[in-house]
Amino acid sequence: MRVADLKTAAEVRAHAREVQRRIKSRPIAKFEPKPEPPKPPPLVIAPPPKPVAKPPTSWWRPLDDQTMRAFPLKAVLRAATIEYGISFSLMRSPKHDQATCEVRQAGFFVAVHMLRASFSAIGRAARRDHTTVSHDYRIACERLANADALFAARIDSIGRRAAELLRREWRPVRFNGGDGA
Repeated sequence: MRVADLKTAAEVRAHAREVQRRIKSRPIAKFEPKPEPPKPPPLVIAPPPKPVAKPPTSWWRPLDDQTMRAFPLKAVLRAATIEYGISFSLMRSPKHDQATCEVRQAGFFVAVHMLRASFSAIGRAARRDHTTVSHDYRIACERLANADALFAARIDSIGRRAAELLRREWRPVRFNGGDGA
């Protein structure tokens, strides 16, 4: 029956009641939520083992505090640039090519082991952030742990050259004790 066929208000009310009865008597469809897929077990990634890099014993010798303060970090970095045959300004430049980065890695490694200098102090000398210095140091350690013979030989040469610069150019600073004389 169409609504247009209804003539009186009583017929419209009766039709409405019938529609309501049919709607209420209809079974309600039950929707169950889809089961959630099983969650994968948490991913546990073990950190890689830290590489252990030992500097060559021919030049490595921790220096006393006075020597460490007086010996400029730039001398070690200069020894690295001399070994690799690039300019000091190129090493301090923002270039990221492989050759320049290798010079920095070697120089930072020698500076840490020879001078016991902090990453911040090395970064100031090389115009780098301390996080960049720590990253380059870690890369150098990994290369030595992976038995990169050429890199190890160059680090040894840089250490010898820096030690020679220390013996030749460094003069101890004498303080007069503050008496002004």
